[in-house]
Amino acid sequence: MELNIAFSTIFYIAVFILPGLIFRRIYFSGDHNKQFSQGNLVERIAWTIFSSVITLISAVIILYFIDDFFKLKILTEFNYSHLQSIFNQIADNKFPSKETLTDVYPTFIIGLLVFYIYCFLLAKLLRQIVLFFGFDRMFNFLRFNNYWYYYLQGRAPSFNRQSIKKFWASQVDVLVQISDSETKLYKGFVLDYFIDSATNQLDIIFLKEAQRFRNNKENNGVELVDIPGTALGIPFSKILNINLTYIYKDSNLSEARKQRVKRASGLLFLTLFALSIFLLFIEEWPLVGPIDIFYRILFFLNTFAFSSVLVTWFNNLANKGSGDGAGYALSLLLLQYTWIVGLLPWYIAIPGSFTAFYLIYVIKGDSKK
Repeated sequence: MELNIAFSTIFYIAVFILPGLIFRRIYFSGDHNKQFSQGNLVERIAWTIFSSVITLISAVIILYFIDDFFKLKILTEFNYSHLQSIFNQIADNKFPSKETLTDVYPTFIIGLLVFYIYCFLLAKLLRQIVLFFGFDRMFNFLRFNNYWYYYLQGRAPSFNRQSIKKFWASQVDVLVQISDSETKLYKGFVLDYFIDSATNQLDIIFLKEAQRFRNNKENNGVELVDIPGTALGIPFSKILNINLTYIYKDSNLSEARKQRVKRASGLLFLTLFALSIFLLFIEEWPLVGPIDIFYRILFFLNTFAFSSVLVTWFNNLANKGSGDGAGYALSLLLLQYTWIVGLLPWYIAIPGSFTAFYLIYVIKGDSKK
């Protein structure tokens, strides 16, 4: 009886808790990682279950349209009789039979693992879209709780920034209470900061290139004195007030274009990676036909390498104006698809691709002489 109940609990956690945890953990990452654990326990569980249900519904809808458009029949592996047998045994607190474990659960577990990957990619993609297009600044319900992120990064909704200007750094003047009768004023660039997970209040701020204001008795003025060290940490409990100055790089389209290319290439990598994961579990591909699992794994590995090099190539083009040889690697990896999907025999495609790669390299080298 205890084993049956334990199995049922594991099942419900795997289906209705873990997907939501993965989604929320990835979405609330980076500067917003404290928001993942904010709120009372009931509220966090409710949001986790809600996230799991929404991602599950979205995955089923996407698979339905893919099935309908490409005639892949993916959902037939998760038919009603399979699901009914699983839920009936769980509802009766029965441990699965040997037939169910061998016939139904392998497919169900593989589908569950793919669903976890989908939750990860969906959360990553939505987070990138919200931050890239500034939807968190436009709509209150998308805004993250960490308001210090918006002010220290120059992203507060009330600020009217020109889109072609690139935010570079936040320079701060911090008035610090040293004792009951003494205060000191520090200046520097924000290096990092930490917030309290319960209150979203600033816990400590770190400054680089820190300086301290001090009185100059010779001219009755004020001078700045450099503070040695890599970073100066100032606890928020000692801070009386903070003055922020945002520093932007020169207004030019090239810098804005670099940022757009960087973010777009990141989204492209996620898309190609998600596609390769999806095709890894499809036995019959449109326009290609049946694909053995060995070649599907090779397709996944080649696509991962191809998309990684492609992102590097785009970023190099944006930053340096040159691909730095990444184009050769892209050509070589692209040619590998000819034998992976069966367009050419491997004993022709592999030597041919390396020969073409070598000839292009030699011709390119001779042209530079």
